[in-house]
Amino acid sequence: MTQDIANKRSLQRSRCLKEGKIIFGNGTFVVDCTIDNLSETGAHLRVQGSSPLPKEFLLVEPSRSIVHKAKIVRRTQRGIGIRFNGPFEDRQASEAYLRKFRR
Repeated sequence: MTQDIANKRSLQRSRCLKEGKIIFGNGTFVVDCTIDNLSETGAHLRVQGSSPLPKEFLLVEPSRSIVHKAKIVRRTQRGIGIRFNGPFEDRQASEAYLRKFRR
């Protein structure tokens, strides 16, 4: 990551290694990912496989029981940088995703 990108962030990200799930196509497609840094406003994800991703999707964070609406803001050699666009507001679908991916 360049110093310029880090300086533009409103909140500093914390390094972590958490499991995540990228969901799109109304729940039809699920892509595994690793959340390698995280803040309240965004994250960097390492995506497994070579599946093309839409610009906007849901990110399920099973360890914190959160489903975020997310948007890709940059692509890096190691993955994608995303910005959170608020919580996913469909409570019933959110709970179903969390049940499915919770271990």
